[in-house]
Parts: sequence; structure tokens; C-alpha cells
Amino acid sequence: RRRLLLAAVALLLQVAFHDVAFVNPGLAIKGNWRGGPRNGSNMLLLRAEGSTDLEERRAKCPLTREQLESDHGEKWEDVRDILVGLRAPSPEAIMRARFTALRFQDPQFLAATEKDDSQSIRERNKQWSVVLGIEEMNTFDKLLNMNNDAFSLQKPVGFEVVSADGEWVEFKIKCSGKTLSEKSRFIKDRKYGWVYGGETEYSEWA
Repeated sequence: RRRLLLAAVALLLQVAFHDVAFVNPGLAIKGNWRGGPRNGSNMLLLRAEGSTDLEERRAKCPLTREQLESDHGEKWEDVRDILVGLRAPSPEAIMRARFTALRFQDPQFLAATEKDDSQSIRERNKQWSVVLGIEEMNTFDKLLNMNNDAFSLQKPVGFEVVSADGEWVEFKIKCSGKTLSEKSRFIKDRKYGWVYGGETEYSEWA
């Protein structure tokens, strides 16, 4: 009977968490965190504090031109400038920066550049830490999230902007084994220029 109950719960959760967005991955986390970070996390935002000279700040960017150019082509400078503290000039630019934070495992940046009134930045930071494999879940939470596609984001291998129209960005994130296709809305933000605004037209894993 216990096995049947667990199987039923797992089936329900598979349906509930099958389609999850890159922005706010929607994990079901009910238990306590087990220990601290396993791998440690990068903090791309904490890179050029105290410097007022723009070129000096750009020189201190934690990522090289080659690293950024490989993902963003001619748009790499927009991402670099966001990482050194400038505001994003467009929704596409902040989405590109968010992909870079995903690739280089910065849950703090991901949490800070999305708006969700139902969660604090600290809660979103912890959620992203779990998605990226930096924090480990307990056994109960592993069961709750056993079929969550968001964990594929631990191994991103490519990024493509399909379209950028006004506040909306349509994009694809290719991961090891799966691809996330999504169209989400961004809103203006005083600190970052733009952040994810909490609205997604569609989010599909294939």
C-alpha cells in the first residue's frame, strides 16, 4: 500500500511539474536544506565594486571576451557591461546575461533579475542553488521534484534568441539531452535596467 501511495504521489508530481519555466523554475521544496553548497557558486555580480571608471570596471569583468562571445556573438559587450554594473539596455540583453549566470552558476544573479512577489530574493536564490546542483535537497524534496525538467539546466550547452519584441523575449536554451523553448515578458528595473516580470506566454521542454 505504501508503494502504491508513493507511486501515485510521484505520478501527480510528474504532471504538476512537467512544464517549468527557466524564469522561476517552480521547484516544490518543503523540507530543510542538507548542509551547505557542494560545489560553491560563482558570484558574477560581485566583480567591480568601488570602481567608478568604466574602462577599469570592464577590465575587471570576471569573464573574458572569448567566453561571452561564444554564447552571444556580437552582443557579448551588452552582457559584459551588465556584469560590471551597467543597466541592461533591453530585455534581450538581460536575458542573455541570465543565460551567462546559468552557464557559470550564479544563483544570486538569477534570483536578483526576476520579480516574484510570492518569494523573497533569498528564497529564489536557494531555489536556483538547488536547480544548479549547488545545494542538495533532502530525500523528501528529491521525491517531490524527481520529474522536474528544470534540473536539465545544470548542463546548458547553447542559447538562442528567437525573437525580441518590446518587453517580450522568445528564446531557446539547449541543455544536455533536452531543449527549453520559452517566451517571457520583462519589465523595467531601476537597478538592472530590465528584469523578468513574472509572465510567461509558453515554456516547453522537448
